[in-house]
Amino acid sequence: MITVWDHRHLKLAREVASWSKDPRRKVGCFMVTKKHEPISYGYNGFPSEIDDSSDNLTNDDFRRKFMIHAETNAIRLGDRDRLRGATAYIWPFLPCQPCTSMLLGAGIDRIVTTEYAPEHWVSAFSDSKKVLGERVVIYQMSDIRQQTTPYDPAFPLN
Repeated sequence: MITVWDHRHLKLAREVASWSKDPRRKVGCFMVTKKHEPISYGYNGFPSEIDDSSDNLTNDDFRRKFMIHAETNAIRLGDRDRLRGATAYIWPFLPCQPCTSMLLGAGIDRIVTTEYAPEHWVSAFSDSKKVLGERVVIYQMSDIRQQTTPYDPAFPLN
């Protein structure tokens, strides 16, 4: 079941995603306790020791090898004890398989995300969804138009 808090926190995950310098994918993760207290956030980006130059950001091979995922950054920055039993809000799609393992390993009980899935990742997301089972809540966004992508700041989440 989606609550007003889920809606609010998913909007915050979308805001966090906008901080990423990655020109291709802007992913955000916002984590809260069961009482809706913020624990951590993360967005996809290079480690601080790697330059965010356009050469690095536009080199797909380099980006794939060194970009830290939003979920990983949120876990890394969060208080491990407070992460147990928490909810992770991930924008704009389900976590990949390695991030799914990290979220479960960190003790995250619930994941709220959108129904959006890039076509080339449908299979990978299906695996994550299967492993997460009832822990995942998919936010149905029936007003997504075919030409609109979640990277568009005007992407509807009212």
